[in-house]
Amino acid sequence: MLKYLLALVIAIPAYASTLSLVAITHHACPVCLKWHKEVEPFYHLYVKKQDYPELKRYDVSKIENRHWVREHVGPLTSLPTFALMEDDQVITRFHGYLNAQDFFQVLDDALKKQY
Repeated sequence: MLKYLLALVIAIPAYASTLSLVAITHHACPVCLKWHKEVEPFYHLYVKKQDYPELKRYDVSKIENRHWVREHVGPLTSLPTFALMEDDQVITRFHGYLNAQDFFQVLDDALKKQY
């Protein structure tokens, strides 16, 4: 029985323990505001239920956040931008937001590529 439990534990990816999802937004961006309203308040539930990575948010209207994003993520082409990061290194990134269902599908696909 122990052998089966160990195999199960090894087979389950540990996204939350190794990765973070960085959301790069701007307070005046209408698409960013839509993401904040539709996803951000509920994201913590997915972290617990689906083992998603911890969410870190950077509003680039603040100069200190702009510096961090430039140093760790690189230049931005659109907002919102989402970066999967491990040890402050970008693993992959994706841009834009249409709706919560599409957001989580893109995030799932990005996570599956990593594991």
